[in-house]
Amino acid sequence: MFWGNIVCQNLAKNIARDGEGANCLLEVLVQGAKNTNDAINVAKTICNSALVKTAIHGCDPNWGRIISAAGNSGVKFNLNDVDLHIGNDQILEKGKLNKYDPQKVKDYIKSKMKGRYLVDDIVQIMINLNTGESKGTAWGCDLSKKYVEINSEYTT
Repeated sequence: MFWGNIVCQNLAKNIARDGEGANCLLEVLVQGAKNTNDAINVAKTICNSALVKTAIHGCDPNWGRIISAAGNSGVKFNLNDVDLHIGNDQILEKGKLNKYDPQKVKDYIKSKMKGRYLVDDIVQIMINLNTGESKGTAWGCDLSKKYVEINSEYTT
């Protein structure tokens, strides 16, 4: 990776993390896509999902919202091929619910909500579509009550 990419990625992370009322950065890595455009599209759709953002804010490891957002991206994939991780915990393996401790995942998200800015405040979601070799990453933030409050109290 050359310096230009590093600078642009840092700027993208800062912009996402600086969302009004945001508590953490959401980083979604999509692997195993047919092409880079598909990977980035899925990652962005997950990051932009209000339901995913609110689940993260509530420290809820709601994998159904993540998969639903991926499905809403318009990218074709087979759920029976999908692997999903939140942090270090594997939630789905080849589309099947893996044995995991939901409280451990909640605690992981909670710790990131209180982490140091862009150091240890990053909630990582990794989804492998297992349909190809391409990957893509997108960044967003949680959707907090404060965000709603800030953006509902002023007019332009």
